[in-house]
Amino acid sequence: MNGYIIYDVFRQGQGPTKKFPPARTWGIIVLTSPNVNNYKGWAKQRDCETQIIMNCPDELDVKAICAWETRDEPAEDQKKYRVAVESHMEEVEPILRYIFDEKKSKRRFEAAKATVNQLTASDAEHYKGIMAKSLWPAKNPSHQLVKIVRVRGEKGGERFLNAPVCYLLGQETILILAGVMAETDFVLLALESKDSLLSSVLEK
Repeated sequence: MNGYIIYDVFRQGQGPTKKFPPARTWGIIVLTSPNVNNYKGWAKQRDCETQIIMNCPDELDVKAICAWETRDEPAEDQKKYRVAVESHMEEVEPILRYIFDEKKSKRRFEAAKATVNQLTASDAEHYKGIMAKSLWPAKNPSHQLVKIVRVRGEKGGERFLNAPVCYLLGQETILILAGVMAETDFVLLALESKDSLLSSVLEK
């Protein structure tokens, strides 16, 4: 084995070609969202069945990165940098592509808000768990609004469930769904969620 190639599927549908890698002497790790369209054709052709589910970096991971990036800076500058990154996390969660750059973070948040504003009543089923502090299964939610959480299954297996990408976008999603769904349907959807975030939104 010569080594491993890491292939990052940054955009939907841009997975590796079926002939990649060119030789069996190279391994490959494909990084992708759970959208199977990004890799199913390639995985079937290359007979790749191993799947590793990873959680997003958490706050401690991000703090460690901030400390390393500013290790040679004065303490006050280190704190300022960390606070700025934490403010970005409130809007887009710890997505490493965006939180260390203010412009990228803002663009990501605006794109996510645009996605929220385009939700329709038919999308509600994909986000029913977003009203609660709980995880839920869904096949087609927008990756801008949810994050996956690794869950240990039976006999050492694993699977993933969805969680709101952040509290702020969760509230925005609830408000939009309340506006586009029939009142009875929205109430029923809300009742399916326990420990609901709905009350905190309606108080505003």
